[in-house]
Amino acid sequence: MPGHALLEVTGSAQSTLQAALDALGQRAVASEQRDVPSKRDVVAAAERVKSDAAKVGVMCGEAGAPSLAPDVAASLVGALQQSCLVLCAAFYALSGAAAGATLRKDVKKLAGGVVQPCIGLLRAMEGGGDLKRAIGNVWGGCDAVAKAALDNKGALFKALAGVMAVLKDTLREMQELEEGDGGGGGGSGYESDDDAGSSEAGAAAGGASTAGSACRGGGGSGGSGGAASAQGGGGANGDAAAVVGAGDTSGRLHNLRELADLDFEAGELSGRERELLSSCRALMESAAAVVKAFGRALLQESALTAGVSGPGGGEALEGWESSLFHARNLQRCVEDLGAAMYPPQDAEEVSSAADGVATTIELMIDECPAADAVGGELAALGRQLAEARERVERAAVAAAAAPVGEGGAQAVAGT
Repeated sequence: MPGHALLEVTGSAQSTLQAALDALGQRAVASEQRDVPSKRDVVAAAERVKSDAAKVGVMCGEAGAPSLAPDVAASLVGALQQSCLVLCAAFYALSGAAAGATLRKDVKKLAGGVVQPCIGLLRAMEGGGDLKRAIGNVWGGCDAVAKAALDNKGALFKALAGVMAVLKDTLREMQELEEGDGGGGGGSGYESDDDAGSSEAGAAAGGASTAGSACRGGGGSGGSGGAASAQGGGGANGDAAAVVGAGDTSGRLHNLRELADLDFEAGELSGRERELLSSCRALMESAAAVVKAFGRALLQESALTAGVSGPGGGEALEGWESSLFHARNLQRCVEDLGAAMYPPQDAEEVSSAADGVATTIELMIDECPAADAVGGELAALGRQLAEARERVERAAVAAAAAPVGEGGAQAVAGT
């Protein structure tokens, strides 16, 4: 196809897709959507995008898009644009009046993960770019749609699971530091959730590899994998197993690991610093128990299952969004506390970070939207948290008053 004609066709499609993506962030557009599509329908739309992207690779082959006849190139671009717009329409519906802030944010990210790679594929067609890589990027975005939680309950639970993953990661770090291990101990039962991120990366790499086969003429729609994904991912409770621990654990705590990989060695903990670490770990275990209780209560929340228009649905969604706001603040406090545990400790810094963890957990307990379901359990956990908080305060006072040479803030100042 002549260069000018190809640029005209792909340029128009890119502008259309970018406009469709931009419209997703406009509340006026989203609020017009009432009928929410099923996850199966959304995944099927994503599979159609994968199929049309693969066809670009098959038809272009090694010679590239400029070698195509004008009508063939226009047909390929038009099919990819149309399938993208169908998927965007599904995303509009998911972001409608019934969607909470967490779900809308997730859906917008998913949409960008498909539409932007499709725009990149169109650009690769124009300039003889790496079509295999571009198609792999499209497939990776579409695969993410199949794995995603596409309802309020699932989106909220996934975000809460991300906070829980950071808590567990930090607890493991604290245990290793307390034991003087620095490597890999595991007596508390807080196992790593990093494998979830590795699995997602592996899935994306697999999608790119399969897409590369399609470019060489060996791949079709990839429909069988998509069908399996669609069948395995229906509903929030169905998504629960997939999202537990699947959150982003890339906080400041991981920077400490990178330092360790560069032969970073923490100093020795004094006796009072070790006691402060132990008390903070107890506080963190109480916080983790509260977050777990919230996760169980969220999965049992019938008002969210019934939808915003159901009895108490809007009030329940607002309550859980508020709880998640506190949980995200908790994550930051947890990261601060984990970083403050390394010697030489600053007792005041540790106390402040621990106070942030405890205060945020207390807010979560006070404002729990499912108090009827887990109120008794949370009351007991609240008492446990208060005891742990008092222990931290006593340990912080003792560490701050430690004489020079025995750890604590004074020892740091005297060195």
